[in-house]
Amino acid sequence: MQIPRECMALWREAMGSECDALLACLEEAPPVSIRLHPQKGRVLPEYPILVSWCPTGRYLSERPSFTLDPHFHAGAYYVQEASSMFLAQLAPLFREQGVKRVLDVCAAPGGKAGLLAEMLPQDGILVANEVIRSRVGVLCENMAKWGYAHVAITNNDPKDFARMSHYFDAILVDAPCSGEGMFRKEPQAIQEWSPEAVQLCAQRQRRIVADVWEALRPGGYLIYSSCTFNRLENEENVAWMCSRLGASVRPVPIDSDWGIVEQEGCYRFLPHRVQGEGFFFALLQKNGEEPLSRHKPPGAKKAMPLNRQLAPSNWVQEYYSLFAKNELVKALPSALASEMLELEIFLRVVQSGVAVARLKGKDWIPEADLALSQVMRPDAFPAVELDLTTARRYLAREALVIKDAPLGYLLIQYQGSRLGFAKNIGSRINNLYPKSGRIRMDFPNLILPKHSLNLLVIGGLG
Repeated sequence: MQIPRECMALWREAMGSECDALLACLEEAPPVSIRLHPQKGRVLPEYPILVSWCPTGRYLSERPSFTLDPHFHAGAYYVQEASSMFLAQLAPLFREQGVKRVLDVCAAPGGKAGLLAEMLPQDGILVANEVIRSRVGVLCENMAKWGYAHVAITNNDPKDFARMSHYFDAILVDAPCSGEGMFRKEPQAIQEWSPEAVQLCAQRQRRIVADVWEALRPGGYLIYSSCTFNRLENEENVAWMCSRLGASVRPVPIDSDWGIVEQEGCYRFLPHRVQGEGFFFALLQKNGEEPLSRHKPPGAKKAMPLNRQLAPSNWVQEYYSLFAKNELVKALPSALASEMLELEIFLRVVQSGVAVARLKGKDWIPEADLALSQVMRPDAFPAVELDLTTARRYLAREALVIKDAPLGYLLIQYQGSRLGFAKNIGSRINNLYPKSGRIRMDFPNLILPKHSLNLLVIGGLG
C-alpha cells in the first residue's frame, strides 16, 4: 500500500511510533462485522464473536454474500464496520440524561442512524438527515429495513437546522472526511487523498458543526466522529469547537482491554490495536444549562389522523395513527404524530414514520415497509414461510408458486424473518416485492450450509 509521503507525515504527528504497526496491519484483510437488530435479530442463532463495545455487534469469520441472504433484506442485521458501533456506548448516558430529540446530520447510509433509533425511548424522535440528494435513497431503504416509526428522514443543508433553536438534546456529526481510516477497504481513497483535500475536509467539518450548533440546546451533547487519522480533522477540530463554540469534552467509558487509544479526551480506533477500521470519536457537551428540549417545534398544531375505520387501520398496532399523503398512508406514533408532522414546516422531510398502504383504485395495497416494521399487528395477514430458493426468487421479484396459500394478501417470511407481501388472486400469486429493492444478481440453487448466521458463504460477492 503506497501511502503518500505527506499523509505519512500527518500520521506520525498524530500517532508517533504507532505508524509502523498501523502500516503493517493495513496490508491485512479487514474484519467483517454486522450489528443485529435488537428485535428481529433474535431469529438468528447467537454468534460467538462479540464486538466488545456494542452488545448487538458481531464479527464474522468470513464475508458471505449478503445480497443472497433473506435475513439481510428483512433487516435482521446491518452490515456495519465494528469501530463505528462505539456509538452504542452512549446508550446509558442517553437514558440518564433523558435524551429524546436527536439529529444525525450526515446520516447516509444509515448504520449509526439505526443505532441511534434503537437508543431512543418510545417518546423519542430521530431526525436522520442527508445533505447529498443521491444518497438519500439508500438511507431511506436502510431505515425502512430497521422498521422504527419515530424517525424522520430529511434532505437539508446543515445551516437549515439553525431555525430549530435549541430543539435537539443530542446531535451526531459523523463528518465527511479524507477517509484515511478506510484506505484498506477503499483503495480509491488513497488516490483521492491530498494535503489540500485534508484542509478542505477540516474546513467543511467546522462549517457543519457551526451550522447546527444553534439547534443544540445548552447542556446538550455533540457527538463528533470521523474515519480518518490526522489531527487536523480530529483533535484540532475538537479544540476549535471548545474554544470557538463553547463546548467541553466529556469522557466515554471504555475498557482497557478493548485497545482503544484515549488521546486528549478523544478516542482513536487503530486497526492494529482493535478489530476494526480507523475511527475517531469525541463527545462534547454544549456549555450552559437548559431543560430538556421543548419536544415540539415552535407553532406545533394537533395533527388529525385518518378515520380508524379505514381498512389499513386493522393492519397497525393501536398506539399508531394513520396519515395520508396523496395515495400513500403512513403510520406515526400517536403521541408524537403532531410534532413529527410539524417538522415539515422547518425541514425537507423525504420520509417519516412507516409507509403502511397505497390506494390503487378502490384497493389498499400493503407497503413492504409495513412488513419490515414494528408497527404491523402480528395477526394482520396470514404468514407464509418460504424455503431459501423460493425466498430468493421472491426477493428477485420472480413469479411464485405457493401450494395451499389462502386467498388475499400474504405476509412472506423466511425462517421467521418478514420479507414483504404477495397477493393470491386464485389463478396466480402476485409478487409485491418492490422493484427498486429486488435482487439483480444470479444465484445458484445451492443448499444453505451450516453457518452461525444462516448466511450463504460463496466468497466475496457481498
